[in-house]
Amino acid sequence: EPREEHQEHIQPPAFTKDSPSPRQHIYRNEKGKPVFVVERQARLEGGKTFRQHGINSHTMEGIERLPYQLHHWHDHKAIIICEGEQGVEALNKYGYPATTNPGGAGNWQSELNKYFTDKDVYIIPDNDEPGRKHALHVAEQLHKAANTIIISNVCSDLNEKDDIIQWLQRNNPKTLFNELT
Repeated sequence: EPREEHQEHIQPPAFTKDSPSPRQHIYRNEKGKPVFVVERQARLEGGKTFRQHGINSHTMEGIERLPYQLHHWHDHKAIIICEGEQGVEALNKYGYPATTNPGGAGNWQSELNKYFTDKDVYIIPDNDEPGRKHALHVAEQLHKAANTIIISNVCSDLNEKDDIIQWLQRNNPKTLFNELT
């Protein structure tokens, strides 16, 4: 249930249980050229699974990993990192430059660090232990590249495992940047 003080700001869900599955998230380079795909599929027994492959390949062999939506934010000074492509898309919906890494929590690759050189980075962890560990790991990875790094636990008042999508649903999205600092 949304907190009562935010009832007037309840947003329509960015994604619902009826959202398409499988979903494809296309990772593009700075110029917008598709490089690889992350496919999300529902498992019959519940949960979800992800598969990554190159645009013209069935594997990721020889393909450089990129942060998600790079072509939209590479020229921004400030960038939000959250966990998962859906969170990025929800943030983009409200005009926030955002990204994530392929593979989810615990799968940050050091080859992504160069894209954050001299950026002001805001990391929003999911409200669970893997999310908090992932945020710390990303911050450690970026400490030599980024200008500033802030881990913003805006989701900490939400239910366990909730993330930025639920935060946007229960709060006024226009206030997010004030909450990050």
